[in-house]
Amino acid sequence: MFKISLRKLDYKNRIVSIVFGLGLALAAIIIWIDIPAAKNIYKIKADIEFQRVDLEKRYAKSQQMKKMALNLGKIEGEIERLNKIFISEYRELEFITQLEQIAQNNALTQDINLNKDEAKNKSPYHTAVLYINCQGGYGNIIKYLSDLESLDYYINIEDLNLASGEESGQYNLTLKASTFWR
Repeated sequence: MFKISLRKLDYKNRIVSIVFGLGLALAAIIIWIDIPAAKNIYKIKADIEFQRVDLEKRYAKSQQMKKMALNLGKIEGEIERLNKIFISEYRELEFITQLEQIAQNNALTQDINLNKDEAKNKSPYHTAVLYINCQGGYGNIIKYLSDLESLDYYINIEDLNLASGEESGQYNLTLKASTFWR
């Protein structure tokens, strides 16, 4: 075997030999310890970044779900009001009775023609045309229109005609409106 004794070497060669030996030891440490550790550190760093991004996405989704739940809570309160807007097919008589009651309360004579045959849409929700003719005093007709507007149902007046009647102080109201049914 090859054996070197540092005592036999001069100072310059001893220093070179020690530096060379330390360099080999340092290279061995770097190759067998530092490089694998650095690879593991980069892998762990990539995993941590992936987890951070994933957690941010999950947090954003949870915030969005909380917001949606809050909005749903707000909307649920409006569902009952929305259900009142539509007139039920089975409550047609109740609707007409309300219109007659409003006319009677305002001392008006009234003719109602609900033309459901002109339904614009055959889906569960559709519109029907309502024709109303009223005769009475001007103030009573204005109050009638106000009462008609205050109904829970959504009635969209498309055409309104107010003309003076045959008798003094009497007026004729003719209106065409869309009603919404389910």
